[in-house]
Amino acid sequence: MKAKTILSIVFSLALVFTLSSSCKRADIDEPSPFGPSSYAVLLNVSASPNVIFAGLTREVTSITAKLMKFDGVPLSNQTIYFEIGDVAGNRLDIGYFEGNESVKTRVTNSNGIATVNYIGPLAGELAANATVYVWASVAGIGKQFVIEMTPVMVVADIRTLYFDVFADPNVLYATNTRPQSTVIALVKFGSTPVTNRRVYFTITSGPGTFSDNLRRTYAYTDANGMAIVTYVGPLGSEVAGDLFVTIKSQPETTTPDYTHKEIQIRILKN
Repeated sequence: MKAKTILSIVFSLALVFTLSSSCKRADIDEPSPFGPSSYAVLLNVSASPNVIFAGLTREVTSITAKLMKFDGVPLSNQTIYFEIGDVAGNRLDIGYFEGNESVKTRVTNSNGIATVNYIGPLAGELAANATVYVWASVAGIGKQFVIEMTPVMVVADIRTLYFDVFADPNVLYATNTRPQSTVIALVKFGSTPVTNRRVYFTITSGPGTFSDNLRRTYAYTDANGMAIVTYVGPLGSEVAGDLFVTIKSQPETTTPDYTHKEIQIRILKN
């Protein structure tokens, strides 16, 4: 009985020692003053424009990759690998890079930026709308392998593009100063704003010009898919009475028969 008691005490002490040792660490990992290692290098990729058309000619979009440290310091002289694929990274045979290549390398400049042109398909090479993903990757930044991608939407059916135009205000008074109206065109593909695409504006009837003193002009869509110009109306001395001004708008595409939009601004002689 005494022997059993001694063995029980020895076993308990061993167990306490084992648990005590396993709950202690010889090294303590303190947070790095240089930021988390998993985010030490950042790679941002974008396409401009983000939507292209499969039309009579091949459209081109510029793919930009920017490589930087977590604190925003650019990384120069680093090789970026660009590839064309689907959302999972599998190779896609839709369009190509310069030189008819599906893989391209570029070296980042002093601002950490590398660019490559993606050239889209012709109308006959694409049966339906598609989304192509351009993948960019860089290796050799310490132990890291960094990869990122950007989508490029390729429109085969132009009728699926959403396009609308409005003027604010749409009623102006012709007085001793020239009235102005903001004309806004909105271009979207599904729920995605179409960025950095030209929209043409033309005054087809009535007086006035745009702010650049032209009757036909254009503007690029912004991050919200909006292209904005300013219509400048006539003086009261330049009109005989009330009238309407008609403005036609159309996004730049390689499909010549794409339906345009027209709006009217009413001019009231004061």
